[in-house]
Amino acid sequence: MSGPVAITAATLRRAAELVRGGGVVAFPTETYYGLAVDPFQPLALERLFLVKQRPADLPILVLVSGPEQLGLLAAGVPSLFPPLMRSFWPGPLTLV
Repeated sequence: MSGPVAITAATLRRAAELVRGGGVVAFPTETYYGLAVDPFQPLALERLFLVKQRPADLPILVLVSGPEQLGLLAAGVPSLFPPLMRSFWPGPLTLV
């Protein structure tokens, strides 16, 4: 574990390596710090819940790159969401 580092191409590559390897990476956003894991790796999700000290039965926020990736992670997307995604993504729009 280490402290904050400057965001460079090299640190982004390293963060990606850590996430691909099942690690947890902290990153700044517009409003808070986030924790990144690969949501398709069960061990990475276990690590995330451990780091957050969060019960595994409570849901977590998942950031997606766009509507296509959302389709891989969510079933039954409400019909109101696609127009909102087209209008406001990329951008700080949260859909629950």
